[in-house]
Amino acid sequence: MKGLSFMNGINLGVKKNINGFTLTEVIVVTAIIAIVASIAAPSIIYWQRNLKAKQAARSIVSTIREARERAISTNTQYSVQVTPSSNEYVMKRGNRRYNTPFSNFSTVTGYDFVIDQSTLIRGGDCISMNNLYVQANPNGSLTLNTPDMTTTVSNAMLCVSSSSGSERYAITVLKSGLVRMQKQ
Repeated sequence: MKGLSFMNGINLGVKKNINGFTLTEVIVVTAIIAIVASIAAPSIIYWQRNLKAKQAARSIVSTIREARERAISTNTQYSVQVTPSSNEYVMKRGNRRYNTPFSNFSTVTGYDFVIDQSTLIRGGDCISMNNLYVQANPNGSLTLNTPDMTTTVSNAMLCVSSSSGSERYAITVLKSGLVRMQKQ
């Protein structure tokens, strides 16, 4: 009756606890976990930065699309102003159907965003650092303006890059109202 405890020759029916880990086993397992963690940590950090860039790009696309939908449903101009130098963008509401002066746009509550750990880049080559103004019109079209609001362009490209620069997402905005995002 190996493993049973006896007291004064009486079998108590209780097994003796002889299971456990030796110090050597604990040290070996800890070392293996440390090695695996040190190998996996850089790729987890890389993945997290790239995920933030993708989320930022999706958020900008979603905001531009929402501005377009609001303009159609309320019959009032909306705009999205993207400022790459400060990594932020904001949705604003105009007070007219068309030709709302830029000074008459007011920020929509809850639509003032700062992008964390990503870089916004404007321009077809994704290098120039100008602001982008997208005006959504009640007919569903988008008016793309230069920062001085004097020139309207037919399309624009805005890039969102991870802080490491390894991942880049291009957001294309067309005058027709099409907004799309794709990985570069």
